[in-house]
Amino acid sequence: MLALRHFTSLLLLVSTAFVAASPAPLPEVDAVAAVEERGSGVDVVGIIVTLQASVAVVLPQIDNLCTSGLATDLTIAPLIVELEAAIEIAVVALGTVSLSGIGSPSQCAGLIAEIIEDITHTIESCEGAGTILTLGTLVAGLDQAIQGLLLTVETVLAGVLVLVAGLIVDVVALLKSLLFGLTLGCLGL
Repeated sequence: MLALRHFTSLLLLVSTAFVAASPAPLPEVDAVAAVEERGSGVDVVGIIVTLQASVAVVLPQIDNLCTSGLATDLTIAPLIVELEAAIEIAVVALGTVSLSGIGSPSQCAGLIAEIIEDITHTIESCEGAGTILTLGTLVAGLDQAIQGLLLTVETVLAGVLVLVAGLIVDVVALLKSLLFGLTLGCLGL
């Protein structure tokens, strides 16, 4: 009888944690509607700006959890997954752009560098939160998503990687300490 009471209390606590940890949804982005047929001159900058807007919705939520001390694996993991999903949506959209995509390499590089810097600073704020035991695993997935974005953008707009590498010099040491090895390798850093 006592075990049943404890089990019920534990179940209530866990279900409350899942409800409290559910992140705010990303703005609806229909990747198919966001891009036109391959070769039709889709604006690469527009895709990156949309990604930046999606990232700007998620990062403050992560910052708030980490700075308030409420960050746990259960609260952070869904938000990191949202970041990865936003990046994957951009990769899919960029994959439909013709190889001569419309966009300025320097403008795209600037936007991507801002996104990488923002993500890096947010992850750094979570590094001291001792209740996030899987941060390394979460960073690995995010690192892989960013690498995919960089490689896809480089395919569409040659020369972007060199420009991004030059723009994120200030956070290279931080990227190394957070183990963003795929991103750094892709950028030749």
